[in-house]
Amino acid sequence: MLKEKKINKLVIFLFLLTVLTSAQFIYAEGLAEQEVIDLLDISLRNLTQELKTLNPEIRKVLFYSLKGDRRNISQPLLRQLQGKIESTFVTAGLKLVYAPGFKPIQIGVSEERVSLVSGFKDIDEMRETAAKLKLDGFMEGELFLAERRLHLNIRIFDAETMAIVWSKDFSNILPTPPPKPRTTGIDIGFGGAGLSLSRTVDSQDLSVPSFVYYYTADLRITQTSELIKNSRYIFGGQIFYLSEGVESKKISLVSGKLVGGGFALRGGIYLSLIKAPTKSKNRSWLATELSLGKIFSPGVSQTAFFLGVECDITEDMSSAFRVAYVIPKEITVETSKKVSAGGIYYEISLLRFNFNP
Repeated sequence: MLKEKKINKLVIFLFLLTVLTSAQFIYAEGLAEQEVIDLLDISLRNLTQELKTLNPEIRKVLFYSLKGDRRNISQPLLRQLQGKIESTFVTAGLKLVYAPGFKPIQIGVSEERVSLVSGFKDIDEMRETAAKLKLDGFMEGELFLAERRLHLNIRIFDAETMAIVWSKDFSNILPTPPPKPRTTGIDIGFGGAGLSLSRTVDSQDLSVPSFVYYYTADLRITQTSELIKNSRYIFGGQIFYLSEGVESKKISLVSGKLVGGGFALRGGIYLSLIKAPTKSKNRSWLATELSLGKIFSPGVSQTAFFLGVECDITEDMSSAFRVAYVIPKEITVETSKKVSAGGIYYEISLLRFNFNP
């Protein structure tokens, strides 16, 4: 009994850990790197017109500093954005100087920022570098993301006076893609399952196995979710029939009882973790299902928390494994003897047929 309680607590812990991990996976996802680069292109499309307000005597500039928000901009992405900004300014008519021999670009990382800077000690050193390279000015920038909006501020300093001679805030929002049409799918699975059993005080003379085993068949309906990317709402139902149960003196004691058979209903969410590279159907190399349901048998019902892992074999077939924590209940298997059914429940669908669009 003590060992079973420890196992049940472990199952609950793993279930909650998976829920929290999946939630982080769902909601921590922001803009993809290519979307950020596209958003920068949109923000800088009027740069040529904006640079007309810059003093025409300032044309040779050193881009010495670019800082970004570390929460949503990585070092490799910041380098890509720097290159995009440089090429756009050069195309717009500004001459940018690259001088690694004087002050090479260095990567700086703090709790809040990631930066690419030349690391000048003071203004005097900047003026000395400007004199050696015959610079007209210095350029620096800061950028950060807020939801689907990019904020980029670019400033240009006069190389001699260090006064700001040009400053512009480029802010733009990435157009929201049109919502995908809702799709409904159906899949049918066949396999086996097991439910944890244990003795009670008045059933010590019974031969109670650790698990009772079933044959199962289930039907699941899925609906595209608009709130969470790569997910589907699910509603499923299944029937199960006894394969091996409780015996006392070689006589089955489970006919018509909970461990003898019944059906279950569940609802939850299906999340694609690794999508398969196919455009014809919603196929996943790895997916998970989180759901809450009820197991019903004559006179008894039990609440169950389901966690599943699935893998598509082909576009029309898959395999799945589900584990659940079933709230234990005592059931009568003889006139006065009871068995505790619940705790760990597992299910294996070796073959599932998918009818998803």
